[in-house]
Amino acid sequence: MRICVLLIVFAGFPAAGFAQFDSGQISGFVRDAQQAAIPGATVTVTNQGNGDHRSSVTNAAGFFVFPDLPVGIYSVTVELSGFKKFVQTDLRLSAASQMAVDGVLEVGSLEETVEVRASPSQVQTTTAQVARTIDTRQIQALTLNGRNPIYLASLKPGVRGGTIGTFDPDSVSNGSFSINGARDDEYVVMVDGAVATRTRSSGSMLGAQDVETVDEVQILTASYRAEYGRSSAGQIRFVTKSGTQ
Repeated sequence: MRICVLLIVFAGFPAAGFAQFDSGQISGFVRDAQQAAIPGATVTVTNQGNGDHRSSVTNAAGFFVFPDLPVGIYSVTVELSGFKKFVQTDLRLSAASQMAVDGVLEVGSLEETVEVRASPSQVQTTTAQVARTIDTRQIQALTLNGRNPIYLASLKPGVRGGTIGTFDPDSVSNGSFSINGARDDEYVVMVDGAVATRTRSSGSMLGAQDVETVDEVQILTASYRAEYGRSSAGQIRFVTKSGTQ
């Protein structure tokens, strides 16, 4: 009986390990108008889609970090007595991204708010990976023959080829792409951090994806982090939608 219990407990570990790779991170520094660090400020990140939120307090250097955040659109709020509230909204956090958000607090009352909206295009400066992320808004707007999101990988420069079966909405083909000139069996398909490529059936996935349930498609082609092993050519990663409020 003890052995069975241990097997059940450890069986849950791989899923948790995979899931963290399809999450993102928001970190930054809180400073005043003279660029001096502000310790003890309360920082809250809120998922604008479902209302989930987390809070932390800046350290002596004014630094804060929120790891393992699910993919989504976030707001960051910074509060400290004697300063105006700082709010930055519409921050699009993608899988495996590390977003830097710095807050500048102005002297004033907490009833006063300084609100900043994120720019539509945010340059990734914290990692060197070569990737293309297609979010849910783009997925819905694009004319996609067959409505099979695997074909979106062809939008990334360096991805070529693809089979006619890709246009079938029920196809479980991995697309048969060539990434950076590599063979079509040298990349892997992932869904929510779990391997979806069938190891004993070349060119097939464990199931077809649906554009209505996919939140974003990420194509990694070079310089991605070590935890994205298993493939020499690249990765096609699907992140499915989460719940809403």
